[in-house]
Amino acid sequence: MKFLILIFIALGPYLTFSKANKSNTRQHRLELGVSYTSIYFLSSKTNNYFNNYYANYFGNIPNPTGCHASYNLNKAYSISLNFGGYGIFPGNRDKIPAITQINFLNLGISLNRKILQHKNFKILATTSLSKRWGQEVVLLGYYNPSGFCSISDYSEYKSLGIGGGANFNYTMRNRFILGLEVQYAHYFEKPHLSNNYDSEFYRNYKPLKDMIIGNLKASVLLF
Repeated sequence: MKFLILIFIALGPYLTFSKANKSNTRQHRLELGVSYTSIYFLSSKTNNYFNNYYANYFGNIPNPTGCHASYNLNKAYSISLNFGGYGIFPGNRDKIPAITQINFLNLGISLNRKILQHKNFKILATTSLSKRWGQEVVLLGYYNPSGFCSISDYSEYKSLGIGGGANFNYTMRNRFILGLEVQYAHYFEKPHLSNNYDSEFYRNYKPLKDMIIGNLKASVLLF
């Protein structure tokens, strides 16, 4: 099933569901913007919350967690560069091994194809390649049944990933753009634990690889 999903992701920008409306379309344009990222992990090892602790650097005032730039190659295709950070405390200790903290930075490049445009509303299909750096903190078990003396470690993120999904954009006054991006991403991650204890906890551990990523975006069209 994952193999079929990855094939669909690779072909995403080339699938056209409707002819794009060519009005109000600039062939060459550059847009810059910021984004807020939330992630749903496709794993039973985490409790999923749609928040991001990188958004609270200034106390309780949310702030952007990423930035992006996009350039139109022609009227149908564009290329985007995205950089951002994500962090969360999942807090799920019911299943061992369990993930208790996740934080990473992500740099990605994506190819986008316009599949629908109606006036100021536009839908893009995207395929992306990305690299992430960071770690997940792992609760591997306990020394005794009472729940004391936990065994914890962390695994480094340092893998490439591929993703695909859609962008929904609305342009205001021909210059300001509000958008929602939804993507499925798969990372080719292997365990990179800091220790190498020969135990059942370590043998059963697998890092998080699959996730649904949501980005709320605000951009400005420079030209």
